[in-house]
Formats: sequence, structure tokens, C-alpha cells
Amino acid sequence: MDRASVRRILEELGRKNSPVLPLFQKYHSEAYAHLWRRDPRLHLAFAKRLTGAGHPVRAFELVQEGLKRHEHNLDLRYFGALALARGRSFTRSEEFLEPLLRSRKAPTRLRIEAISLAGRLHKDRYALAASEKARTCQALKAAACSERAHALGEVSFPTINAATMNLLGGKERKARGFAQEAIERATVELQAGGDYWILATLGEAHLLLGHADEALRYYKAAVKLA
Repeated sequence: MDRASVRRILEELGRKNSPVLPLFQKYHSEAYAHLWRRDPRLHLAFAKRLTGAGHPVRAFELVQEGLKRHEHNLDLRYFGALALARGRSFTRSEEFLEPLLRSRKAPTRLRIEAISLAGRLHKDRYALAASEKARTCQALKAAACSERAHALGEVSFPTINAATMNLLGGKERKARGFAQEAIERATVELQAGGDYWILATLGEAHLLLGHADEALRYYKAAVKLA
């Protein structure tokens, strides 16, 4: 019965344009408390949706609550670090992410996402840096994280990040190599039914390679699909 109830809530939350705040208020209540205690999927799903909907503080509070009940859940730790990053608490996000980066139990999927998030924090600092030297330093740190994530699997998002951040760090030749690899990976993902992010990745990769017409075509397709 509990599993069926959790599945029903997750299905409702996963519907297109479902209102996350009203659903959170409805289900994060005493009547459903036993479900939250037994199944971390509710914390994970609502933390992800709340972060994406622009409520990172509430998402992080939910993650902290979840970790008290599911302390070894590494996905929850990732979404906590992501919520902090979205809230522009970069140092706290790095601290929260560190145990996950050190963990040997994290599956490859989660390791790629965690290392990519570490790179994203350097990317955010790049955007805020006051000097060219500081920007270059942060760009290359972001690129190094993305390269580590790239080496762990065949997904395209760390590859395109490695391409862009190497370019911003002054490593143009390296950037072009990663951009070409990003096209190859993203093309496979698109054939498998990828979403608008894959189209945007292809647009960015072609832009980095100087293929303006191809970049425009993919960006238009991404906007239309989004």
C-alpha cells in the first residue's frame, strides 16, 4: 500500500506543468509522514522539482530533513549541493558536495553529476571574477572537473562544458577537440530520443567550431522543443 501511495504521488508530481508548491504543501504533512520516513524518493523528487522551480532554500531544507532519515542516500546529498549552488551559496555547496566526491560507493551516473557540479561552481565563480587572471583560473578549474566527468562515461554534458571552459581558459585547440567529441556523443543521445538540452549542446558545440549555420539550426530546434 505504501509503495503504491508513493508511486501515485510521484506520478502526480511528474505530470507536465504540475504545481510543485501546492503538491508539496499537500503531501508534506502528518497524514503522509510515514511515507516520507520509509521512502527517500519523495525527498528526492520534491527537492529536484523545488530547485528547478526556483525554490532552492526550501529544497535544501527538505534535503537536510531527508538525510536525517536516509543518511546514506548519496542522491540526496547531490541535490542538496545543487540547491545550494542554485541559491549561489558556492562555498557551502562545495562543502556539502565533498563527501559525495570522496565516496567510493557512488554509481558512475552520480559521480559524473557530482564532478560536473563541482565544475559548475568554478564556472559560476568565473562569471563573478573581477580580473582576467581570476577568470582564467576559474575557467581552467571548471574545465578540469568537466574533463574528469567526461572520462567517466559517454554522456555529452560534461564534454561540452569541457569544450567551452577550455576555450574561456585560453585552450582553443583543446576546446575544439572536446567540441567535436560533444557532437559525436550528443548525436547518439539525440538518436536515442534526447531532449532540448541535447539540441542546445549540439548548437553550442557547432558554435565553438565556427559552424554558424549548424549552430543556429540546432538552437532554433532547441527553443522550439523547449
